Amino acid sequence: MSVSTDNFLKAVYQLHSDKHQKAVSARLVERLNVSGAAITDMAKHLAQKGLIEYEPYKELRLTNKGREKALAVVRKHRLWETFLVQVLQIPWEKVHGEAERLEHQTSDYLIDKIDEFLDYPKLDPHGDPIPDVKGEMDETINEMVLIAGKSDADFIITRVQHHDEDLMEFYNKHNIRPGKGLRVISKMDKFGFISVEMNGSTIALPEKIARSLYVKPIAKNP
Repeated sequence: MSVSTDNFLKAVYQLHSDKHQKAVSARLVERLNVSGAAITDMAKHLAQKGLIEYEPYKELRLTNKGREKALAVVRKHRLWETFLVQVLQIPWEKVHGEAERLEHQTSDYLIDKIDEFLDYPKLDPHGDPIPDVKGEMDETINEMVLIAGKSDADFIITRVQHHDEDLMEFYNKHNIRPGKGLRVISKMDKFGFISVEMNGSTIALPEKIARSLYVKPIAKNP
């Protein structure tokens, strides 16, 4: 497949995975940084190849064949991110762009060897599940964006959105990582902030951050 096809299929898959976003033209324009006309042309082209279900003005969906190809690209991307962080010790905010370039140049043979070398990791550094060689991965059960969480409740961060440098800078400043616990003290105030307690401090999270963190509730002991 071409780089543009790889990126398109991966973007559609990721938008569906984000749960609160839909794979509509406006979101794909934003994600891929191309025109709406280019999105429509690519969608029609991939529909003819049996990779996309396309209807004008409706959300795009991957066919089984399209999902298989998208997951193959996602697998390469997330394994490269994991390799770059764990082996080369590159900071997690810098690996996304490198993995974007490497994923298109990597054979299935090499990525399988990287997977074996890393001892078959289940999650990448940002908490995203890594598909195995069959395209299977751990499901994100009971996961939600933080903004949907209840007040006076405890959560654990499962994964973070990481396509935005400002987001990554905020995560690093406040030591926000997958696996970290937090408590929601109060929901959205009139200024659009959510107050949480984490790392021993109270932090006011902007709405953009609260929508970028995926969490699972921590069950209270009876």
